[in-house]
Amino acid sequence: MTQITRTKEIERKILIELYKFALELSNQDIPQLYELGHYLTDNLISKISMLIGEEEGINYKFINNRGVEQTRGFYWLYNNILKQIYSSAPDYSKIEKLHELRNIYQHSEWSITYHYNKEFARNYIKEAKNIMIATNIIKTGNEIKSSNYLLKKTNKQDRSKGIKSNLLRCHRALKNICSFYFQLQYPDIEYENEVGRTKAFISLKTLEKYRSDCFEQLELYYKEDEPKYKYIGTTSIKIVYEQLEISISIKIERIEHVYMTLGNKYVEHKSEVEPLLAQLLEKISKL
Repeated sequence: MTQITRTKEIERKILIELYKFALELSNQDIPQLYELGHYLTDNLISKISMLIGEEEGINYKFINNRGVEQTRGFYWLYNNILKQIYSSAPDYSKIEKLHELRNIYQHSEWSITYHYNKEFARNYIKEAKNIMIATNIIKTGNEIKSSNYLLKKTNKQDRSKGIKSNLLRCHRALKNICSFYFQLQYPDIEYENEVGRTKAFISLKTLEKYRSDCFEQLELYYKEDEPKYKYIGTTSIKIVYEQLEISISIKIERIEHVYMTLGNKYVEHKSEVEPLLAQLLEKISKL
């Protein structure tokens, strides 16, 4: 259990953070999420009541029949502490039914298949905000925005999916370039899926576009050296993955030459590069 040094300022900041998270959850459309937001709102109101009780020196605990110290119920906390000290807080009648819905969420097997309307969760968090304004935890006129933990996670997942999709494009592009190399080396052989110069050039542009992701995720290196005089000279491209090195020369957006070596030896057969292409695909699948 983490213990934070308690001060009035810190406690109120924590309550505001709890409010922001409950607000984020309450605004979701998925029942399990907005119901959790509803539950957190109920917990927030209880915590506010207990905090006020401590500050005002009101004892909100009692010894039960088993001799164990116990916190009094929600109704008692709200009416005998919060509403008693801050009369401008909403009347209990405004939140009574909303609190009772929390009991279904926590204590009833109905909550497995039964979901109440999301408007209840949203109404409850609105009343919680009114309570926080009445108790001076939130200043009147201050707009407290919800947290965005779920959005951050979604963005991160979307980014991860996007990178994986881009890397799969790069794998296909590299495969095309390798196929084009063998077509140039052995033009008399009939190839099942022939890769023309245009497709090979587009594949190079794909690797160029995503070269940062390729290098960071796969350690696939792509470098392009443009000619000193544009439209006249030759552009040199180098692609390196482990011991595989592909050197390509381009002139006026047309591939002129492709050289491929593996461990400083010219590649002669597809079987030499196929294990590396399979290894790349496996790396991508694990991302």
